[in-house]
Amino acid sequence: MLELVRQTSAENLNQFKFNDMTDHDIQVTPDVVWEELNNFSQDYFDGQLNLELDLEKQFIKMIFPAESEQARDLIVKLKFFDLNTEEASENDANDEEEEENCEPKRLRLRFTKKRGDLAKWYEIFNDMKSTVLEDVLLAPRLHHQQQADNGHSTAEESPREEMEEQ
Repeated sequence: MLELVRQTSAENLNQFKFNDMTDHDIQVTPDVVWEELNNFSQDYFDGQLNLELDLEKQFIKMIFPAESEQARDLIVKLKFFDLNTEEASENDANDEEEEENCEPKRLRLRFTKKRGDLAKWYEIFNDMKSTVLEDVLLAPRLHHQQQADNGHSTAEESPREEMEEQ
């Protein structure tokens, strides 16, 4: 399922402001995300969550059925972006040999709600993050760098908490 990964430049990826609710770094292949979403559907939605794979347009679509006739189905698209495009162009000669021996590349996974109730989506997504996606979603490297620059040793600490203590 590596066909789902979009090759893009860092400039294109950074055109949109990073959103911690929708953008997550992962270090697994899209197959793993697909399997975890299927597990979530079976375990928490009794198989009612519909997953569609579009290799041509490079996305996975999740469709949550509406709870009532007046409500609309909740539709969310998942897109995968390669975060290593600049590094890859510099190291193309050695990539094929190294890919067999190293862990998967770091990818950006972007969740985009296309239709439906935003509050319902956030509720479902928080359930996903605390269950099946708990070990898949990573904090972005930018977040790690900001924490180091601010002198924070853990993600739990925040500048707001420090100001309240003073």
